[in-house]
Amino acid sequence: MLDARNDDVAVVLMAAGASSRYGRDKCLEYLDGSVTVLDHSYDVAREVSENVVIAASGATLEYCESRGYPCVQGGSTRSESVLNALNALDDASIILVHDSSRPLASAELYRRVIAKIRSGEDVVVPVLPVVDSMKVKTVDGFVTVDRSDKFIVQTPQGLSLLARNRLLDAHLESTDESGAAELLGIRVSTVEGERGNIKITYPDDIDIVRALLSVLRRE
Repeated sequence: MLDARNDDVAVVLMAAGASSRYGRDKCLEYLDGSVTVLDHSYDVAREVSENVVIAASGATLEYCESRGYPCVQGGSTRSESVLNALNALDDASIILVHDSSRPLASAELYRRVIAKIRSGEDVVVPVLPVVDSMKVKTVDGFVTVDRSDKFIVQTPQGLSLLARNRLLDAHLESTDESGAAELLGIRVSTVEGERGNIKITYPDDIDIVRALLSVLRRE
């Protein structure tokens, strides 16, 4: 059910990547025989906002058009894809950017990000603490580093209207919106992420997501 209180919220779904490590269009993979990764991500986004636009390319863009999803042509870079989508959105004071390849992000996670933006933050990202041991490569080999202050970053990432405008004007390229914000000196705040919010990158990731989705649907 759509949260009508979020009429000032817009969502950009990113689906314009090349899926080079996956080997084919990962957003078009089926999760349960009838629902694709993109379908599931779109349905969850629509739980928090009617103002959703997908930035896609190639077969994924054709699929969006065939399904009647609001979509735009993705760019050659992430920032260009985000810009194309933002230009197609209706006015909104809160913008969330989410990777469609994270189909199990819950509507509740979206709402945590939205609430943090409403509290006065300009950029909000979900994070989880690193639980594995970590090493960095040096000229002398690999060295173990302290993981206690290391975190994994997820999406959806939230932007206030001010942060959105500054990012659009700067056209900075980064792996995500929070990285671009940091380059501009904008403070980044966090909320707790979700363990199940897995990003599909490699072919075996889809099997993990399917298994988790099956468990979630039984609960």
